[in-house]
Amino acid sequence: MAVNITAAARNNRGAAALSLSVSTGTGTAVVQRVLGDSTALIRENPIPVTTTPVEVLDYEVPLGVPVTYLVTLDETGDTAQTAPLVVSGNGQDFMVSLSDPSRSVAVTVVEMPDTSYQTRVTLLPIIGRNTPVAQTDFPQAATGTLTILTQSPGERDALTALIRDGWPVLFKSQPERGVGNRYMALTGITTYRVSPLAKEPMRRTVIEYATVDATASIYTPQAAGYTWDQLILDVATWDAVPTQFARWNDVPLGPNPGAFRGPLGGF
Repeated sequence: MAVNITAAARNNRGAAALSLSVSTGTGTAVVQRVLGDSTALIRENPIPVTTTPVEVLDYEVPLGVPVTYLVTLDETGDTAQTAPLVVSGNGQDFMVSLSDPSRSVAVTVVEMPDTSYQTRVTLLPIIGRNTPVAQTDFPQAATGTLTILTQSPGERDALTALIRDGWPVLFKSQPERGVGNRYMALTGITTYRVSPLAKEPMRRTVIEYATVDATASIYTPQAAGYTWDQLILDVATWDAVPTQFARWNDVPLGPNPGAFRGPLGGF
């Protein structure tokens, strides 16, 4: 049983479209994104595959750089790899929702992220020495601001819905920006009018953020109605809840959140 994979750019969405199938029967595929010497699992793993091609979208693919995709079939260990693919994003930058990537939007950036790195340092003055003894630590994750321009109520509503859903987001930028892919936990959001005229729709949204690891992201429309009554039926005791869910935010999604999932990262 051979596994097949092809990749194509969906530049208007800033994503890579992967088509997967097997020659006979059914199986389970695991896909890795290969960039230079590094590899990363895409979030949709594991992916059920049949002889009918199934399409999955990788919204986290970096923009403007060549990547390939390597698929491994769990049942046989058979592998296949795509030709190099460049997702240009049509020269745009993107804000990617990690809870529902289909809501990801192209954004107009007014000011690229300014960043600062706080460092914890303890200075110990020593009698008889001109200089103190220093105990240092690694610099903390970058914090900063990102300013985005929206030019219509529709753009503003789409951005607002994305950044206010309680999840970290992924900001993807073109290579020449010098920023790349940056996962952000949003610590503050302020929207300013560009013009004092009441009917002017343009807004500047200033986003304060802290850089975080690539986070777990689980989405399933079927789990939207998960209730406390269902939780009581699914989990025998309160102490057993942590054995069924990786973190508290996953509880509303139910114990079997479906195919859109990824390895746990920073919360």
